[in-house]
Amino acid sequence: MIPVQLKLKNFMCYRDNVAPLSFESLHVACLCGDNGSGKSSIFDAITWALWGETSRGKNDDLIYSGQSEMEVELEFLSAADRYRIIRKYSKASATRAPQTMLDLQLFNGNMFKPIGEHVKKETQAKINSLLHLDYATFINSAMLLQGRSNEFSKKRPGERKEILANILDLSFYDQLELEARTNVDKNRSESTILDRDILSLQSKISERPQHDSTRNNLLDELNLLIQTKKVVETEASGLRRKKDSLTARKEQLDLLTRQVALRQKDQAAQQKQLDSSVSNIERYQQVLADGAQIEQGYSQFRETTIAEEKFNENLKKANSLSNRRNKLESLITAAQNTYANEFKLVSMRVAELENKSGRLPQLRDKRAELLQQQEELKGAELQLEAANKQINKLNSDIGSLSALNSELAAAIQEIKEKIEMMSHAGAACPLCESELGPDGCQRIKDKLTIDLQQKLSQARENSNRIAESKTALGRMEKETRQKESSHKAARDENKRQLAIIEKDISEINSISTELATRRITMQDLNARLQSRDYAREEQQEVAAIDRELKELAYDPATHTRISHDRVRLQSFEKLNTALTEARLQNESQAKIKEDSVKAIALIKEELTNLTNQGSQIRNELATLPQISAQLDTLDAQLSTFNNKERTIRDKLAELSEQIKQLDDFAAEKNAKQTLLRNCKEAEGIYTELVKIFSKRGIEALIIEETLPEIENEANLLLGKMYRGHAAGN
Repeated sequence: MIPVQLKLKNFMCYRDNVAPLSFESLHVACLCGDNGSGKSSIFDAITWALWGETSRGKNDDLIYSGQSEMEVELEFLSAADRYRIIRKYSKASATRAPQTMLDLQLFNGNMFKPIGEHVKKETQAKINSLLHLDYATFINSAMLLQGRSNEFSKKRPGERKEILANILDLSFYDQLELEARTNVDKNRSESTILDRDILSLQSKISERPQHDSTRNNLLDELNLLIQTKKVVETEASGLRRKKDSLTARKEQLDLLTRQVALRQKDQAAQQKQLDSSVSNIERYQQVLADGAQIEQGYSQFRETTIAEEKFNENLKKANSLSNRRNKLESLITAAQNTYANEFKLVSMRVAELENKSGRLPQLRDKRAELLQQQEELKGAELQLEAANKQINKLNSDIGSLSALNSELAAAIQEIKEKIEMMSHAGAACPLCESELGPDGCQRIKDKLTIDLQQKLSQARENSNRIAESKTALGRMEKETRQKESSHKAARDENKRQLAIIEKDISEINSISTELATRRITMQDLNARLQSRDYAREEQQEVAAIDRELKELAYDPATHTRISHDRVRLQSFEKLNTALTEARLQNESQAKIKEDSVKAIALIKEELTNLTNQGSQIRNELATLPQISAQLDTLDAQLSTFNNKERTIRDKLAELSEQIKQLDDFAAEKNAKQTLLRNCKEAEGIYTELVKIFSKRGIEALIIEETLPEIENEANLLLGKMYRGHAAGN
């Protein structure tokens, strides 16, 4: 991994105005500066971008003081490809938990394209796979943390071996070992299953001879049953033909029985028709005898009916006129009430306007007072704006001092660590790691102590200034909020009262014309009410209706008498209808009577013939029950034979299927034996591969071959460093 460019935002001591740090065209670089100037923060930013880990604590401790989120963007080269990692973190708030965002991108020649996974954990795994490093391996190989140069030597042998394996990218053999173990378990499991299956198949195949013997016995039983069934079927066929013939004769008897019932029903209908015609002829003769009296009564009924219809028309017309007159009277009364109500409203409005016109001088004085109050409120607003500006300045000062104290705290902690390191006997120079001796350690310790006291003093002074500013800020914010609340209430009340006054003055200025108009309207309404000058058309129509009712001269007593006479004579209407019917139907009923007598005689003759035919058929059907009983017995025997035949055939089919299945089992057994041999061979091969790919196999050989090279390279570097240090002294 070769870094190309680093961008920081609110990370440790770096704010969001830091220019990108470019590593391009650099082969070897040296970072130098005062303690606390941010040198180590650059390396922490690289490890935090790659793995989300640093040597400085939790994520909340890495954010620039006073900020709620941070972001690091790192571009690097790996295997000739250019990548970009963007990692962001936001602190928790009252409404959400802390959030971390991680994105991995690949440069395609024109732009960066996202290649990360949907889950942050999977994206991190992809980054580790791309770098072939995790954080622990990185700080023990590519980068040595300040004060932790012996990190690798302090680890247990197994951990050092694991770090070397990661550096040499030996994880490939771990994967091969895992795959080999998986294949061993897989083949062993398959061998167990195949052994069990082969034993089960062998147990089933041993049943084949017994199945063959049972099948031969069933075939013999089936042949004997088929011969017996043919004899019974021949006898049953003859009886069935006789039964079918008698069944047909029975159907003929049923038909004759239905015909007798129908003719008997026809005979009853003809007899009923004969009785009805005789009764009608007697009734018609009685009505014809009273013909003259019925015609006279019906004539009187017609006269009273016509007279009553005329009176009904007059009554309907009189009722219609009365209803119309009542509606018109309602309209006239409503018009009168409308004018009276309008007169009352106008009178009340005139009194109200006369009362309002007297309040104008008082309202003008109140308006002038409210306008003066508005000018005073504007001056108070300017004072509040100045107070808010001062509050904003105090907030800004507190934020700057807090950020400065955070930087001082980091520098103080680093100085304390260096003083602690100088207090140990045989302390080495922090830069070249050469021994300083007691005097050298004391000089550096005195210098660091002075620097520590200066920074502590500055931090205390900043803390005192922050406390004083926060006290002043709290007092000013409380006073300003109270003044703003009082000012807003006074301003709103002033606007409300002024709007009411302006509305009242405007209304009073416009009421003089309305007052004169209202007085004229009131006089006009009073004159209309006194002279009944309203609803003129309705009043004229009421007079015309009264004249029409007088001309109609409707008499209710005469109407009642004629109605009673019509009801009394109403029975002659039905009698007249019966007389007309008797004159028309008398001769036709006589003809119906004659026809019914002839029809009854013919029906009696047909019934005699049908009865004789039925007796003959009943004699023939006497043998049918015996034949049916014999046929039922034979059918029961055939049913038993058929059931037994089906049972035997089903058993034969089942045996054939079982025999076929046993043949399949034999073939399956041979195939599984072949598979079992293959699994045993594969299990042995993969067991050897597990040993080869384990950490005691190829990995151990590679590390043993590599360690001498690492040792020679380390000795070479230490020799160069020693010679360079000696030359400097």
